[in-house]
Amino acid sequence: MVSAQDNDIDSYTESDCCGNGCVNCVLNVKSISPIEITSKQNILRNYTKFTLKNKQPHTPLLPDVIDLHFVYADVNDGASEFCVHVPPGHHIMMRAFIEDKVWLRPYSPFWVDTSKFEFKILVNLKPQGLMSNYIENLSIGDKVEFRGPIGSFVHKTPSCDKCIYIITQGVAIAPTIPIVEQILHNEDDLTRVYHLNCFTDINHIYFRKNLNDFNKYWNYEGHIYLAHQVCSNEKCQNSGSCCGECEVFRKLLWYKESAYIRRLTKTDLEKICCNNLNYQKEFIISGTKVFQTSISEIINEMNLVNEKEDIILL
Repeated sequence: MVSAQDNDIDSYTESDCCGNGCVNCVLNVKSISPIEITSKQNILRNYTKFTLKNKQPHTPLLPDVIDLHFVYADVNDGASEFCVHVPPGHHIMMRAFIEDKVWLRPYSPFWVDTSKFEFKILVNLKPQGLMSNYIENLSIGDKVEFRGPIGSFVHKTPSCDKCIYIITQGVAIAPTIPIVEQILHNEDDLTRVYHLNCFTDINHIYFRKNLNDFNKYWNYEGHIYLAHQVCSNEKCQNSGSCCGECEVFRKLLWYKESAYIRRLTKTDLEKICCNNLNYQKEFIISGTKVFQTSISEIINEMNLVNEKEDIILL
C-alpha cells in the first residue's frame, strides 16, 4: 500500500514498491529496462492505462487461476512512436485505487505483442485478497494501470556450450515461458534448456500445451514434479501412494510428457546435471522465497555453479 504519485520515468522510488518483499524489488533496479529490439519509446515507462480485452480461466478445471489480456487504452490515438516492451523474465507493476488508497502488485507477462500494444498475465486469485477481489470484479473494457518493466535478466546467445536449468513452482512458471521461447525460436542459439516444473497435481500443470510444444525441440528437456497427486488406482489408494508408473496415472499424461509423483529432489538434479559436466551452467529459479532459498541451497551444496551470478531468482 502506497500513496499515489507518478515518478520520473527513469527511476523508481519508495512509492513504487508494493511492500511484499519481492526478490526483484523495484528499489533494487537502478533504472527501467531499456528497449533492445526497437528505437521506439516504451509506453510502460510511466503508469499507463490498458484496457482489459479478455478474461478467462487458465484451464476449465482452475477457475481461480485466470489469464488476463490487456491492450493499450489509446492504441488508435497517435501512438506510432511508442511500443509495449517487456523483456523475457521481467515483471510489470499493476496499480489499483481501492478504498481511497493505492495498491501495487507485480505480474509477469507470459505473452507480449510489442507493436500491437498487448500483453497477457497469469493471476492466481486468493480468497479474501484485496487485489484478487479487485481483479475478479474487472469486466471486459475496464482500464487498469501498469508500469515497467522490472527486472535484470538478460539472455545472450552464448559462444560456448551452455545449459540453462529453469526450476519453477506453481504459477511462477509464467515468467519463464518467454525465456524458453526466446531460446528455442532462435536457430543460432544452441543453449540446452532443462525445464523442471513443480506443481501440486496434474490438474495444476500451468501452460501444459506450451510445455508439450517445447518438447518438439532438440535442445529442450522438460520434467514435471507433482507433490500431491492422488491416483484413482485402487492398488495405489490401498498402499497410500502412487509410484507414477501405474497404468491409470500414465493414461493422464500427454505424448512425451515426463511427470513424477514426488517433489523435486537433490537426486533428480544430480541425474539431470551429470550429463553436462563440461557445459557452462546457469540456473533460473522462479517461485516463493522459501522455494528459491531451498533450491539455491541444493545447487550450492552440489557445487553446480562457479559464480553467485549463475543463480538467477525471478
